[in-house]
Amino acid sequence: MKITFKEIKNRYRSVSLPLKLTVWIFICTCIQRGISVITVPVFTRLMSRDEYGQYSVFVSWQAVVEIFISLKLYSGVYNKGLSRYRDKMDEYALSMQYVATFSTAVLMAVYMIFRKPINAFTGMSTILTFGLLLELLMTTPVAFWSVKERYKYKYREFVIATVVFAVVNPLIGIISVLLSDNKGIARIYALIMVQILYGIFFYVVNIIKGKGKFNVQFARYALSFNIPLLPHYISEYILNSSDRIMIQKLQGYSFAGLYSVAYGLGMLLTIITSSINQALVPWIYQSLDRKNFDAIRRVTSALGFLMIVLLAGFIILAPEFICMFAGQSYADAMYVISPVCVSIFLLFWYTICANIEFYYEKNTFTMFISIVGAACNIGLNFVFIPKYGFVAAGYTTLFSYMVYGIGHMIFSQYVFRKIEKETLFGSRVYVLQMSLILISGIGVSFLYGYRFIRYGILLMMALGAVLVRRRIVSLIKSVTDNYY
Repeated sequence: MKITFKEIKNRYRSVSLPLKLTVWIFICTCIQRGISVITVPVFTRLMSRDEYGQYSVFVSWQAVVEIFISLKLYSGVYNKGLSRYRDKMDEYALSMQYVATFSTAVLMAVYMIFRKPINAFTGMSTILTFGLLLELLMTTPVAFWSVKERYKYKYREFVIATVVFAVVNPLIGIISVLLSDNKGIARIYALIMVQILYGIFFYVVNIIKGKGKFNVQFARYALSFNIPLLPHYISEYILNSSDRIMIQKLQGYSFAGLYSVAYGLGMLLTIITSSINQALVPWIYQSLDRKNFDAIRRVTSALGFLMIVLLAGFIILAPEFICMFAGQSYADAMYVISPVCVSIFLLFWYTICANIEFYYEKNTFTMFISIVGAACNIGLNFVFIPKYGFVAAGYTTLFSYMVYGIGHMIFSQYVFRKIEKETLFGSRVYVLQMSLILISGIGVSFLYGYRFIRYGILLMMALGAVLVRRRIVSLIKSVTDNYY
């Protein structure tokens, strides 16, 4: 049966705004991450492993400094604030931007006093550090604007802005690397320049939309909510990015580059998780407002099973992905992808659970369990990286995410049961999903040397999907039907 363009257009118009937002965020993130992944082979071939490792370590420092500049005000408290101050969203966003600007000024002053020991510790020059601080300051207005637009379900401007940056950033990076002899530093400066120019535009946009107003009440509310969470966000950074810095310190830039390529490819599937979560947050908050708990149960459970299938397929093809995107010299990095993919599943569930905690403003445990997970990660890295090499970092991260994810699942259930007098997530479903992803992730990694067995498993998965296609369609339909 032939479907005309007009029929497709009419069907698209009939889709709910939240579902449209999910689709466009997914497309947008695919383009963004897709371009990022496509350019990995370019950069790994233009740059040495040491130079690529230098850039990767800079990105890791970027992640930790960003916490102190933005104070993560665009994260959990921002969604809560947008829900709380619906009629003053633009003013709320601008007030958060002003707070981030003030924190940057304080951080710059502290850096100027202690710049020599800081430079010695990070291995970065004063000019590079100032560039990092300015770049991160200009990252915050983009984050405040884009989250606000998503909350309003205004996806068109968000899509345009994201795609433009996704194209311009690597393009300028490639040109800079080609024209420079010091390719690692050239890639870093290109990233800084693009982000600053991009961020200035949205800095001005937020001022215009917020009419230049600074609301002390908004700032006080956000800071009182988020400052106690800073240890949590630092711990989150440790889980996400500290591995590269520790590998660089313990083994050198070359191994940090190896790990970064594998970790980056493994995190490719966050295209799906981050797209879902970005669109899911406002929907979860609105569903909690309406006491529509059954919809949350059905949607999150269905999405969890779909994630397992996608992650398992990616793990099976890890050796091929590494050779395709980074080259044979990075082949040993394939053993990192399996634990990283399992960690992505845990990260998916953590985000859902954390949103429940943030909604009910019960964030004390969030800080505690995050510190425990981060401490596990650092301690295990110090023990196992010198002994087993960079691959050990993938498994120490996985163990830490298990502590992290299971802890948040238990606490979010406790909070929900205490307030709403019922259970939100089924523990049996969670345990089943955890077991499936662990067996898939760890088991398949022992089969990387047996290509035909892996391909056979992939073929069986495809045949199984065909046989239960009606069940899969029903599963997807349960998501779209409840995702109003």
